[in-house]
Amino acid sequence: MTNNGAAHSAETLALAKKESAEHMHGMDELIKEIQTRSLQIQAFALDDVKAPEEDGGKTVKTVHFIRHGQGFHNLMADIASAEGREWVQVSTVQSNAILICMKN
Repeated sequence: MTNNGAAHSAETLALAKKESAEHMHGMDELIKEIQTRSLQIQAFALDDVKAPEEDGGKTVKTVHFIRHGQGFHNLMADIASAEGREWVQVSTVQSNAILICMKN
């Protein structure tokens, strides 16, 4: 815990908001396109006897939900942000901390 008991620092939250905005760019167009199509979603546990039979992906899709954990890049972004530097997720500049670590 940091920031007087808060789960995330102000730098982490600011970076998350910035990255969220980048990921959401263009979603309005996608949502409009999806709304033109008929879609029905039903969720079943893998061992549910009422789940529909697998049909080779024509109408039944298996989706696995997996939590993305805290990665090394998250820590590096926090450190860079706390030092007043802008974090760039993918960078080949020689000062990139991940590249420096990989060389050693």
